[in-house]
Amino acid sequence: DSKWNVAVEVALGQLIYKYITFCGEDSNVLKSMGGQVGMGNRLSIMGIRGFQPRHRVTNAPQGYSSVLDVITITHPDSACADAIYNILVDSGKLETLLLVDTAQEAREIVYERKFGGHFNAVDISGTSVKRTGANSVSVSAKGQSIKMPKFEADASQVRRQLQDALQREEEGVAQAAGKQQGIHTQLDAAIRKSQYLTTEQARLQLCKRSATRDLNNMEAQQNELQPTGDAPADEVMRYATQQVQECQIALATTQIQLDTHNESMRQAVEMENAAKEAYNRRRQEEANGDELINLMKEIDELAQLEGHANWDVKKAQEDLQTLKARVAETVQTLQTLTAQAEESRQQAEQVCPLEEAETAKVHVEKYLREKYEAEANRPGKRARVETEGQLQEKLAKAFTTDGASREYEAITLRQKEAMDEVGGSAEDLQYESEKLSKQIIKRDLLVKTATTRYDMFTQSFNKRQTAFDELVHNVTMDTTNNFNMYMGRRGNMGTIEFDHETRELTLAVKVNGKKDPTATSVSDLKILSGGERSYTTVAFLLAVGKHCETKFRCLDEFDVFMDPVNRRIATQTLLEFALDNDERQYVLLTPQDIQAVEDAKQELARKKKLDLPASFVKIVQIKNARAAS
Repeated sequence: DSKWNVAVEVALGQLIYKYITFCGEDSNVLKSMGGQVGMGNRLSIMGIRGFQPRHRVTNAPQGYSSVLDVITITHPDSACADAIYNILVDSGKLETLLLVDTAQEAREIVYERKFGGHFNAVDISGTSVKRTGANSVSVSAKGQSIKMPKFEADASQVRRQLQDALQREEEGVAQAAGKQQGIHTQLDAAIRKSQYLTTEQARLQLCKRSATRDLNNMEAQQNELQPTGDAPADEVMRYATQQVQECQIALATTQIQLDTHNESMRQAVEMENAAKEAYNRRRQEEANGDELINLMKEIDELAQLEGHANWDVKKAQEDLQTLKARVAETVQTLQTLTAQAEESRQQAEQVCPLEEAETAKVHVEKYLREKYEAEANRPGKRARVETEGQLQEKLAKAFTTDGASREYEAITLRQKEAMDEVGGSAEDLQYESEKLSKQIIKRDLLVKTATTRYDMFTQSFNKRQTAFDELVHNVTMDTTNNFNMYMGRRGNMGTIEFDHETRELTLAVKVNGKKDPTATSVSDLKILSGGERSYTTVAFLLAVGKHCETKFRCLDEFDVFMDPVNRRIATQTLLEFALDNDERQYVLLTPQDIQAVEDAKQELARKKKLDLPASFVKIVQIKNARAAS
């Protein structure tokens, strides 16, 4: 679905620009080609040794799709496609990144640990929310900077659109620079005019103050010029009135000029403010980009705080529910105790009602009275006569707290005697009990420690067993694939069946299986011809030998029963294996013609497009022992 293009590009990140090679020679060739076009240091190359089957990953929750689910990997060789798939799992963790429609839904999945905290999320616009720690979450809005997703157009189209966008931005910058220069010019003119009008206003205000002062003087003189006997009154008044009118005319003229200059000053100030506003608006437009980024950061921080607050509220609600449950349990316990107390009171009433208790008290008083009288008249003691009041007083003391205390002391004494009989006091028995309890706790702790260590050992063993099983599986699959690949060079197909319980291997060969998939699979290699059986042996040794750690390999008379075709292919395969695994040394013995080895070496150089050094294959011809003697 093309709507996930931006989200997938954000999820892949720098993985889009990585190159994958499957041997060191390919990596060197790619670096050399990158250096020729000026990209040698900028190429990101990942080297892979050997092929492994696709990793088993956890499926996305029901109703959701991970980034890995919407990516289709195609390659002519399925092993290469599996290698790319494993890189996306190991380096990108794409199986744990869910695709959602909105950023709010992504935050809910991560902040609220909707699926146990094992999954992150990215929305359509490319906003990714990932958990970076136990209590920390990272929110990134990289998708907003993607103008055109790389999955919607090829490189030429992207470059052309980016060039057009850059040209439009440069034209906009040039226009803005021109407008800014015009605004600066207008601003300078307005400032100069404002300074001139300020000076003119000050001058006119000075003139106004001078005219006002003259007018005040003229009015004062008018008051002083009153009619006298030497001059006619009408002439004096006319002269004074004329002087006053001239001053008023001069004052009005000055006021008009001042108002005119004030209006010009106001217009200049408005032009200056308008220029400053345009300049500030341009500066604000330039800063909008940074403010938008800061605003998005603040929104993400607020969203993170909101997630933490929601988590705290949820935790508080859970604590409140727990507290309510405890309160309800306490109330229920209180009700139970109240019911038990009421039941005990009723049972006590049934055993001994209040009336019977009063009757028993009367009998006890009678018994004590007789006891006290008997003690008073006991033989050997001087007889004394106690009055009724004295008997009542002794009876009252017997039913008081002190009497009960004396009875309690007597009971305590008898209890002590009983404890001595059993071998110790209650404190001693309590001490022994606590001592035994501590020993039990200590032994329980030892048992728990041993159990924990046993569990840790079991987990470690299971983990190692799982890794070992996976290693066995990978070696099995890799050996079978390599055996089939080597057999395919002769047009055959082959498989190796591993039985690790009985420690047996079973080879199955389909002669001409590539051309005829319905060919019969042969497990008894004795049925094959001598050349076919010899080539099968070579293919098996190479497939198994890839996982052997010996530094020296020796193969004797491998081509004795081979026909020329099998011998040529087998020799070339052995040389190619030695070239790809140059960390080991190989010794091949053959009684056949050595020219076949030279032909295989030249064919390998032509296939690999390499100049093989002379030391790659060293031929030592053993002389005939009988001829030498």
